[in-house]
Amino acid sequence: MYRRDDPDTSREAANLIAPHLNRLQAEVLRYARTKGERGFTHKEIARDLNYPDVSTHRTRVNELVRMGLLEDSGEQRQHGRTWHTVWRIKQGAPDAPSSPRQPTLI
Repeated sequence: MYRRDDPDTSREAANLIAPHLNRLQAEVLRYARTKGERGFTHKEIARDLNYPDVSTHRTRVNELVRMGLLEDSGEQRQHGRTWHTVWRIKQGAPDAPSSPRQPTLI
């Protein structure tokens, strides 16, 4: 996704990444963008997106890390008795398309 006033490099990045994201990857990337520097844990994304199981989004997060779009923030947050990795958008990562596999002008 890019905006009319975004620089050409943002448009190019959106065009490059869009064909490679499936629906759930794009959903996770959009969610991560809303969390900014604070980031999110697997538990938080499952809760916030109303998913009963974290495994689906855990897999998508791992895929996005391998694609260089998300990163381990180096922080952890406690949920109950356990500590969880905080994930965040990797600096310079393009926005997720609003419709996967097709760049969008907004």
